[in-house]
Amino acid sequence: MTELGYTIARKTHDIGLLISLASINPARAKAFVAGDDARRAEDAVVFAAMGETLRQLSANRFHMDGGYDKMLFRFSDPDFPLQVLAPYAGPSQEDYERFAASLPPYWRTARG
Repeated sequence: MTELGYTIARKTHDIGLLISLASINPARAKAFVAGDDARRAEDAVVFAAMGETLRQLSANRFHMDGGYDKMLFRFSDPDFPLQVLAPYAGPSQEDYERFAASLPPYWRTARG
């Protein structure tokens, strides 16, 4: 389960998290998993907003999981390239900066 599914399923099952959006801040992701249902519900609102921001930024340009993944991984490695191979289009530096600016401060890492 990724973050939103995990939030729901964890209420009744002991399951693992297939990290996606939360990968931008590993310490915060660990707190999300270790937290209680209320904590996870609060974070789920943030994850939904993150996903919506990614969809808005990529609309009709780079709807591709690899483009999203590149932006998310760049929080761990600021030198990680955003471009994807032709014929695909990837996110721009401006897309990354707009996404980073949309995040609550507590989800931004020192590098993000």
